[in-house]
Amino acid sequence: MKVTLTLIVLHLALLSYLVLYNINAWADELTCPNGMTLINGGTYRMGDNHSGFVEEKVVEDVSVKDFCIDTYEVSNAQFAEFIAATGYKTVAERPLSLEQFPDLP
Repeated sequence: MKVTLTLIVLHLALLSYLVLYNINAWADELTCPNGMTLINGGTYRMGDNHSGFVEEKVVEDVSVKDFCIDTYEVSNAQFAEFIAATGYKTVAERPLSLEQFPDLP
């Protein structure tokens, strides 16, 4: 009985801490840096049950939080600079997946 009561008290203390100090609960509205635009989050349907691509199968609800996106498109030169700085591999540079393309030789 004493152990159960102790566990309940600890559980309530942890829950109280999480509620009081939840960063998201106290966060200000998202503000974007200069040159970026706020996109409001929401829920949308993603997928296509009639698609030939495995990764698009099964339509499901997907939720996203608010996020910032560049106001203007990224130029090819800016993208090349990003790749050089980070070593990012584009989709065209990645190996093909047998799961995604089962007819590969």
